[in-house]
Amino acid sequence: MRMTTVFLALVAAMTVLLRATFAENATVTMQRDNAKRAFQKVERVQNSNCTGGTEETLFVSYDTSPWTAYANVAIKTANLLTRMISSRNVSTDILTDDFLFTLVRNNIEGNSVIFGSAIAWEEYAYNGYRTFCPYAFKKNDSITAYDLSLNYNYLDPVTEWYHTLKIRNWKNASFTTHNVAYRLNMSHGDEQAITQPVASLDDGHWTYPYYDCGGGNIWMVTYSAPIFGVNGSGKAIFRGVATIDIELTNVDISQCDDGGENHAVDIFRGTHKCPSSTKCVPLKNQGFQLGAYECSCRQGYYFPNISATRKAFSGKDIEAHFSSLDVTMDSSTFECLKCADGCNMCTDGKACVKSNSMITRPIVYLMVVAMATLSINV
Repeated sequence: MRMTTVFLALVAAMTVLLRATFAENATVTMQRDNAKRAFQKVERVQNSNCTGGTEETLFVSYDTSPWTAYANVAIKTANLLTRMISSRNVSTDILTDDFLFTLVRNNIEGNSVIFGSAIAWEEYAYNGYRTFCPYAFKKNDSITAYDLSLNYNYLDPVTEWYHTLKIRNWKNASFTTHNVAYRLNMSHGDEQAITQPVASLDDGHWTYPYYDCGGGNIWMVTYSAPIFGVNGSGKAIFRGVATIDIELTNVDISQCDDGGENHAVDIFRGTHKCPSSTKCVPLKNQGFQLGAYECSCRQGYYFPNISATRKAFSGKDIEAHFSSLDVTMDSSTFECLKCADGCNMCTDGKACVKSNSMITRPIVYLMVVAMATLSINV
């Protein structure tokens, strides 16, 4: 009876283990399929005719933490404009077209990964225009700027970078108070407490990756920060957004299990096709493309082509191989070979030189025997 119980318990444990294994394999397969479909969509959209808008979207999750410093550019821009208009009863009269175009151009200057920047206003919120959206972006090592609203309806609800913040409930928006003593002729005036709405990182929004047709005509992600005014009740009201764009085609992604630093688009993590005799090593400066990795031999294995200069399999070759065969994981073509018995490291299949421990162990033994003999004789 007891043996039967133990046997049933073992069967149950094995069943759970097998189910977990099948579920894990199914998850990995689904993840690889999603990554493949994502890249196929990227290629399809980039090779099609652009008709305007941001409808082409990749609904994938990604880590935004490497880009926090760039998001802060949008936050500071939004808060500057909030302070300027909220101190004048929500009027934008203090602002000029030239000032706003200067802001967005300044936001993208330099060698950062910021591709573009925009300031988009609510309908009729800015100086007589129904819509107004100064937008600057990098093109051919220069900066181009124009009013995006003239050929792009950012008020359309499908425009994630604008509509998401427009419909958010801002009744609990944060306020901050600054104590300021303005100059009065040759002395300081009385100190004034200035309380205004302020946006933080959490108040903004990162979009899904999308193809921006009519803006930069590239795959990008956008971070939007809200611009506030203050109504007659002293409550924050939404007046527009300040944004920064990051071009994904120049951002490295990693399919390796350990993606290393600053690999933000995590949907592709763990989707490499390196066989078990190898380990995946991400390659830098490859951009938004499949196969940006190498499969190098694990310890105890050696590269089959011993005369090769680069002793690693190319991720692009492996991806192309599996794509053409349409198989799951038949990786024998890209396997490293096992070292000879007793070899932890090797460059070919020959028997390895005996380890230092094998050489020194007899010497140590002889020294111990000699010392013991001397002590006996004494």
